[in-house]
Amino acid sequence: MRQPGLPQHPGLGKRPFRPGPAAGRGAAREPPWTKRGASFPSGSGRGGPSGGRGGPTGDPGRGPGPGGGRGQLHQHLRSPPGGAHGRGDGPGRDLPGRGAPGSRKKGLRRGFRGNEDRTLPPWRHDRRRGSGLPRHGGRPERGKSAVKGRNYKVPSKDYGVQYREILPDILKEIQGVFLEEDPILGKPVERFEEEFARWCGADFAVGVGSGTDAIYLALRGLGIGPGDEVVTSGNTFFATLTAVHMTGAVPVLADPDPKTMNLSGRGVLEALTPRTRAVLAVHLYGLLSPVEEIREICREKGLLLVEDAAQAHGARGPGGRRAGAWGEAGCFSFHPSKNLGAFGDGGMVVTSNPALRRVLLELRNLGKKNKYEVRHVAPNTKLDTLQAAILSVKLPEVDAWNARRREIASYYRKELEGVGDLVLPFDPGEEAHVYHLFVVRTSRRDELRARLKKEGINAGVHYPVPPHLQEMGARIVLPRGGLPVTEELARTVLSLPVSHELRDEQVEYVCARVKAFYRGG
Repeated sequence: MRQPGLPQHPGLGKRPFRPGPAAGRGAAREPPWTKRGASFPSGSGRGGPSGGRGGPTGDPGRGPGPGGGRGQLHQHLRSPPGGAHGRGDGPGRDLPGRGAPGSRKKGLRRGFRGNEDRTLPPWRHDRRRGSGLPRHGGRPERGKSAVKGRNYKVPSKDYGVQYREILPDILKEIQGVFLEEDPILGKPVERFEEEFARWCGADFAVGVGSGTDAIYLALRGLGIGPGDEVVTSGNTFFATLTAVHMTGAVPVLADPDPKTMNLSGRGVLEALTPRTRAVLAVHLYGLLSPVEEIREICREKGLLLVEDAAQAHGARGPGGRRAGAWGEAGCFSFHPSKNLGAFGDGGMVVTSNPALRRVLLELRNLGKKNKYEVRHVAPNTKLDTLQAAILSVKLPEVDAWNARRREIASYYRKELEGVGDLVLPFDPGEEAHVYHLFVVRTSRRDELRARLKKEGINAGVHYPVPPHLQEMGARIVLPRGGLPVTEELARTVLSLPVSHELRDEQVEYVCARVKAFYRGG
């Protein structure tokens, strides 16, 4: 039985919450965190007395205690100052939080601890129990994944791990939403819009219902409509094309650069026609597309540049400018699977154009210019206030979470270079890639994926059918000739788990199983 107010997680589902003997049918159940004198922490300082990561006994392959080492990945990765991972009382890396000032030390490795010798609050449990962590080294145990209810030793995403780390802050924010009684476009939405715009380096942000709606409203707000063509990448999620089609314009697909798997300046030039009005640059898999080159082409040709940054929260280009701040508008998704995800759906358009912002505020709200006067025929697609409150808690964590993804990607590169016929993803260096996905290529994709699934590893395919070969794609897109690179990618790409929630042992296990596959083991 699932406990009220708590995320489902391995080990918790076997412990049903039972009211005490005094609780009758109509009695309110006591929340589990009120038992045994427990209370919410005022902040969320989580490091042990030494700020370390390993347990006092140093389980083999685990923490840095006297009984064992850190494992291969620990030796490969450089830990920040402040204990083992900058998480305790030492001089760790501070990120803005919502607890008491200075109470939250968030190092690079936030949330990836071993067995600290300390008392856990009641909503936490021994992470060794059914959570996938090996008790005494070896393979990770199989645990209940939060991804579609499947059991994986290495899931592509584990929402439970992520939310347990920030649950007190999220509950506090949600309680505030209820008490303010402002459920539609409330103060948390305005606050998060301001925070996200500032984080991206834009002047404004407008919250909407999804990433697809963000692209649609941005294009429509810029005047894109019937008779226009919008150039975008052939290698993308089909929702990119759906959003263009919803404006009445025609998406024109350009074959991507085979090295980066992203849109290139050359591809844009080859797809231009007299009817082209805009370029929709997709930062696929978390890799920033060559936006400087594409922006220069747009300036020379008099075209609008819009960014599909649904998978690239926090990716930086030259000069440190983040994804979303290069064109007239940047479009983001807050689907739960994203690097910054809600507990539901949501999206955002960022811009530094005040006129576009004014139009977007109307377009997201049924086209209304005030409560009862309507200027446009438009959808009802507002960012939910509860989701905005959750996202506001998560935003300060994203840079550290992205850094963890880059650590995992770096280890994959070190261990899988030259293995079989694997082609590893392009490495732009620094922060241009936030690894929403770690996408390799292999002619034995389907075999390898099936083997990994059998071994308890959730490897995905992004994407198995190109948009122009979809049933809907044949009706709404206009490819210029063939798209051989796009079609080859659809046959060969495979996404290895790279979520920031993964532990070192899980990443090492993935590498070991991939190598075993190519050895014939």
